[in-house]
Amino acid sequence: MKRKIGTNKTFDCVAFKRQAQEDIYRIVRNMTPAQEIGYFAKCAREGKLGHWWKQVKAAGGTSTAPKRTRRGA
Repeated sequence: MKRKIGTNKTFDCVAFKRQAQEDIYRIVRNMTPAQEIGYFAKCAREGKLGHWWKQVKAAGGTSTAPKRTRRGA
C-alpha cells in the first residue's frame, strides 16, 4: 500500500500537545507540590474520565487492564 506524501494537515498534534503543556504550566508554575497534587487530583476526578477514574479507585486498582502472569520457561 502506498502512502500519499504531502497531504494537507488540518490538525497539528504536536502543536496541540505543546499548547496544552504550556497552559498547564501557567496554571501550576507558582503552586507548591501539595497544591499541584491537589490540582491534578481534582482534574482527574472532575475531567472527562472522572467516571472511569472513580470505578478504578473503587476497584482498588490503577488500571482496568488484566494483570499478566509470568510463565515459566
